[in-house]
Order: sequence, then structure tokens, then C-alpha cells
Amino acid sequence: HGIHARLRLVDLCLKQSQKDEALRNAREVLLLPGADRTEGLKALAKSYEAKGDAARAAKCYAGQIPE
Repeated sequence: HGIHARLRLVDLCLKQSQKDEALRNAREVLLLPGADRTEGLKALAKSYEAKGDAARAAKCYAGQIPE
């Protein structure tokens, strides 16, 4: 999957309340060659927010990848 396709997949998963799947796909975006780190972190933050994990979401918005 390309970067943009993977980001769309994250959004679709979140709309369907597939939070774990969204999180997995968001993490994979960050591993793709040529990935836009900002977009990947934003997708990851949205996934953590959907799971109710504000602390990890905040780290993503601050430019860090949580453990």
C-alpha cells in the first residue's frame, strides 16, 4: 500500500470504530519509505485519541513516537 492509501485506510478504520486496526496502519505509515512524518504522526495521534489515550496522542502531536 502507498502512503496516501494507508492514511485513507486509517481514516476509514476510525470511522468504523476499528481503533486497533487504525493504530496498526498509522504506525506502518511511519515505516514506509518516503513517509511524511508529520502526516504519519497526525494519523497516529487520531488513532490514540479514538482509543482514549490522550497522553500518547499528545506525544504524537509534539512530534514524538510513543512506545
